[in-house]
Amino acid sequence: MTDGQTDIAGKVVLVTGAATGIGRALAAGFRADGAHVAGCDLAARVDEAQEVCDLAGACDVRDAAQVRAFVDAAIAKFGRLDVVVANAGIGRYAPVLDAGWSDIADVIEINLFGVLHTLRAALPGMREQRSGRAIVLVSRHAELCPAELSGYSMSKAAVVALTRTLSRELADVDVLVNNLIPGPTLTEMNPRGSQEPDAVYPTARMLATLPPGGPSGRTFWDGQDYPIWSRFSTPARRED
Repeated sequence: MTDGQTDIAGKVVLVTGAATGIGRALAAGFRADGAHVAGCDLAARVDEAQEVCDLAGACDVRDAAQVRAFVDAAIAKFGRLDVVVANAGIGRYAPVLDAGWSDIADVIEINLFGVLHTLRAALPGMREQRSGRAIVLVSRHAELCPAELSGYSMSKAAVVALTRTLSRELADVDVLVNNLIPGPTLTEMNPRGSQEPDAVYPTARMLATLPPGGPSGRTFWDGQDYPIWSRFSTPARRED
């Protein structure tokens, strides 16, 4: 357990895509450590989110109004928001030249614009209270760019640019915005994953409890700072 300044107990954490996979594991982990957890997911999955959250609600992250309404509901219930985890996302295999437009556009709309809606809803309140932590799920595919995952890779690369920009725009307050690479995690989206979703929680908890003056605009994997655009100067590690 950390000291009172960086302890997660009693903090308010909002997680998107909280019903299944990594989002569910993160919501459950924060709740077990004493945080108040607000989790949202698609309407059909709200009951699943309720199992690991203190407040669960229906929210399609593609809709900015729905995201704002859920953030407002969380603040109304708990009085503040300390941590936001932008986890909701999808992946879809399709070659660039042959894909239907929606095979690429839907992924970008959820993985990029969904994150943008989430951060635009959550961060103004954190800026006003002059403290907060934002964690955004990304992937090494942002730099590795495997075949037939263009929408996914583009969306994650754009999110890295987004968080770097926000880190500069929020440099005058104690609001830290960082990325988290989960690694090869076994989920509905990645049935070939080699680790369980709860393996991601320790890094998420570390980012949620960074002390004032901690890193911002950075990308982390397994608790370590990972320079996502400098793969060739980084020791080789497994791919996600």
